[in-house]
Amino acid sequence: MRCTPETLAFYTYTASRFITLLESQSMNAPAEVDAPRVRAYLAKLIGEDKASSTVNDHTRAERTLLRFRHAEKYLPEPVIFALPKVEQERNPVLSVEELSRVLARL
Repeated sequence: MRCTPETLAFYTYTASRFITLLESQSMNAPAEVDAPRVRAYLAKLIGEDKASSTVNDHTRAERTLLRFRHAEKYLPEPVIFALPKVEQERNPVLSVEELSRVLARL
């Protein structure tokens, strides 16, 4: 598929975390995976205080894994779930007073 080593490492890491969680819940067959279990995994990541971009990255990776499993007939139906939004961080803004102090030093 011409994936870079970094891409393969990313998918290996994210898939192994997801599969480990499923196995800890006594899920051993791919067909047992459903959207509520994916959302529970994402909630776990959020509970670990992961950045919204990290949660989104994991979600995209799990979606790719589940699409592959469906295409290869390991899953009878596609598993559909929403991607969490990435929070936009606002850059700090100086107040008028702070800007005046900075300009006064120039």
